[in-house]
Amino acid sequence: MELVAVAAYERGIELLSEDLAPVLQTFRGHHQEHAEAFAELAGSAATGEANAALLEALTPAIDALSTQNEVLRFARDLENQLAVTCGHLLRTVESGNHVSTIGSILPTEASHAAELSYELQEGPDGWFPAGPVESADITSGFDPAVFPVGGP
Repeated sequence: MELVAVAAYERGIELLSEDLAPVLQTFRGHHQEHAEAFAELAGSAATGEANAALLEALTPAIDALSTQNEVLRFARDLENQLAVTCGHLLRTVESGNHVSTIGSILPTEASHAAELSYELQEGPDGWFPAGPVESADITSGFDPAVFPVGGP
């Protein structure tokens, strides 16, 4: 799945402004790193190739990209799908090494989705369409009103 993201981003970068192209280039690099991490986990079962079925399913959408906003929306959706997939994988793996690797990739995917949504000017509701990974209810966290930065 990560190599599919690499392929999709290679196609989309050419449609971005000079300001946004480096963002997608950075994300593409992250996906290449994630692919290498997954390959290490897979060992001899790793193919080093993009998932053919997923690439085939996404190719019509990738080929149809013609504007910067279309690229950003496609990339945002892809990043959200990758984050959800990582969340699912975390529920199925039993190896601590797998949990550690996948657990370090998931927030990167979510961060990519949030940044792309920001560039699309969608606001916080668009950043996490399926809801945040953790509860957004501050009573489950550390309320800055109770624990202010620089407070006593």
